Amino acid sequence: MADSEQNKPAGASTGNDRNVIVHRMYIKDASFEAPNSPEVFSGNWEPKITLNIKTDHRHLEKIGANHWEVSLHVSVEAIHGEQTALLAEVEQAGIFEFSGFEGEEFNRILGAYCPSVIYPYAREAIGSLVAKGGFPQLVIQPLNFEAMFRAHQEQAAAKQA
Repeated sequence: MADSEQNKPAGASTGNDRNVIVHRMYIKDASFEAPNSPEVFSGNWEPKITLNIKTDHRHLEKIGANHWEVSLHVSVEAIHGEQTALLAEVEQAGIFEFSGFEGEEFNRILGAYCPSVIYPYAREAIGSLVAKGGFPQLVIQPLNFEAMFRAHQEQAAAKQA
């Protein structure tokens, strides 16, 4: 193997292959609020949990022609009785490099594959914030980003029709 091929990151393209390389995962923003503590800690813990997720992406031309930042905004609110017990928000992001993808397939990689790679990191960050806030473990269920992406595409197509 040539020296230049040995120094490429794992999964890097050696030609016209189709590849996705994850260069970095990081938290862009995080916040936690427990506006009604310590009173909210009394009584049985039976909150109503609301989860909101939004994805975003941007081209990182200054880093490289095929580099993109994909962000996942995850917000969790727990209402206990009539009070907001907690609000935790994380913007988890990653830098991805793509080669060999075009059109709809490229959009699917940005809109479904990358968020599914980022999501476990965001779940862990939210869970950690909630635990550090003194609340019981919060288990956020896995999500099917491929199905969510398809549903979004179908809604967009229905609006155009």
